[in-house]
Amino acid sequence: MTEKKEILLNVMYTGSWLDENIGHEIINLFRSDNGQNYIYVLPWGTMDKKHNNQIETILLVRRCNADTFEILAKAVGLTQIAIRKTNSKKEHFGQLRDEQIRYITENDIRYGGVLLSDIFKIRENTNDFSVPVTFRAENVIKVKKPLFVCANELGEADLHFPRQSLKGYVSSENNEKAYAKFLEIINNAENWEDKNSTKKINPADYDKKEISFIEIIRKEYDELSYSNMLACFFRKYPELFCEFSKEVLKIDAVQPTFKITREEKNIDLLFTDDHYAIVIENKIRSGINGIKEKRQEIGKKESQLSKYFEYIQNTYVATAHKKAFFFLLIPDYHSISLKDLEKAEQYTIIHYSAVFDFFSKRKINDIHYADFLSALKIHTTSTDNRREEEMYYRFAEAIKKSRLK
Repeated sequence: MTEKKEILLNVMYTGSWLDENIGHEIINLFRSDNGQNYIYVLPWGTMDKKHNNQIETILLVRRCNADTFEILAKAVGLTQIAIRKTNSKKEHFGQLRDEQIRYITENDIRYGGVLLSDIFKIRENTNDFSVPVTFRAENVIKVKKPLFVCANELGEADLHFPRQSLKGYVSSENNEKAYAKFLEIINNAENWEDKNSTKKINPADYDKKEISFIEIIRKEYDELSYSNMLACFFRKYPELFCEFSKEVLKIDAVQPTFKITREEKNIDLLFTDDHYAIVIENKIRSGINGIKEKRQEIGKKESQLSKYFEYIQNTYVATAHKKAFFFLLIPDYHSISLKDLEKAEQYTIIHYSAVFDFFSKRKINDIHYADFLSALKIHTTSTDNRREEEMYYRFAEAIKKSRLK
């Protein structure tokens, strides 16, 4: 009988722990000073005993939303180091951690010249019972270009796609379709760099950058804040929206006397003048809300998109004889799905990069404008890697502080 094999999805850079601490998974995409690759498995560095020596490949992934992952790299040639021995977290995690400190010391596992156990020891959170190293990998191979996987590609019965947890196990036994899909991704050479390109960390390369006010107050993913900022600047400088509607929305001759309404029938932004009704629905991390069962007569599902469309048609088109336009504003990294949604074809997707590009070309003498631009820029990249970048800075800072001790 052949040995069962599993693929482990390791979901990195997520959870409230990262609000103030270094994510232990930061080591996963760096080599140690002695040239080895070590893997930390979330959330505690351990696994249930039933997975002992079953993992053939680890996929290092980042969650985009509840149903979509971005694959960052694969770890292969695995040697398992840690396993959960009992269900008693505090006592036995402490025991495992002591064993690991010996392992780290004996194998001289250092990053930036500092033992891994000493880097994380400077964190003063007494509830941290994480085991720093779960596997040693012969190779960690990064993707050639952004690679995304959606839950609906993996089978409706899939209970192992980690929508909330920080790891998931996939095998031919628990989900044959998902396992085959991931094997296909893993074995396709076109997905991966030709060799292990992970590097040793040089802390001097990670000086702390300035952050915007929106990041200081931790609202960089808050849709309400961004909708309010857009409404504020368009109200304060109405000529901006006239230019924006022409250049970005491709709508000519919007009048500068337009009205902006927030949350009319839950619509994020509604712009109206004598001729037009323009809907902009803002989605940063969320998906489409209010999805109901398919209407059998049309074979599509109702959602907030069809609700807004019908409201505008009844209120502004049929009675006020305005021409209606519908837009979805999303980050460049957001792979939002409109499949099977009624009236989705009426909506045009606008990316944050287009909005940022428009505003960055304008010189506005406003005390808040620089922060507004910084806030927009956060969502212009093809991948949302801000938390990952923040972990680099914290990891480098921890190494620097450890060197001073």
